[in-house]
Amino acid sequence: MPALRPRYEALARRRVGALNESQAASYRAVGFKSRGLATHTNASRLLRTDRMRQRIAELQEQAAKRHERTIDTIGRQLDEAHEMALRLGQPGAAVAASMALARLYGLIANRSESRAASGFEACKTPADVIDMMIEEAGTIEAALSGLDAMRDKLMKRMEDRSIDQPSIAYCSTA
Repeated sequence: MPALRPRYEALARRRVGALNESQAASYRAVGFKSRGLATHTNASRLLRTDRMRQRIAELQEQAAKRHERTIDTIGRQLDEAHEMALRLGQPGAAVAASMALARLYGLIANRSESRAASGFEACKTPADVIDMMIEEAGTIEAALSGLDAMRDKLMKRMEDRSIDQPSIAYCSTA
């Protein structure tokens, strides 16, 4: 694939590397200037182009191959350590190698491990939630439609549980 402009390349690389970041945040982080909804719109429009999609796919493929090679290499090394520990009569070292293999392949997680917040978990303010809803839904109208559907489901649940319904003002998107 022909080289992308430097900022486009930076955006493609950032989208592959910064998995918990919104398109708009990536767009701003690489130096594009826009505000508000225009940032979301411009980022989405640029990222949907064929050139950007192809480049992101290439970068993802490269990252997956690197990750696979790294995991395979470490796995082989731990297998060898396990075999050596058994040959040398060191059961503790063999168990340690087995446990490391299990953690490497995701079969065991340390209690101290915590995953980074993503999506709505990363939202700290109501504005962050709104931005995330618009990004997830694609448009403001789709986000409002989703909110209307959630409100309807909540009202139905309240009716099913025979809870007195408070008077709730309903905002129409029309």
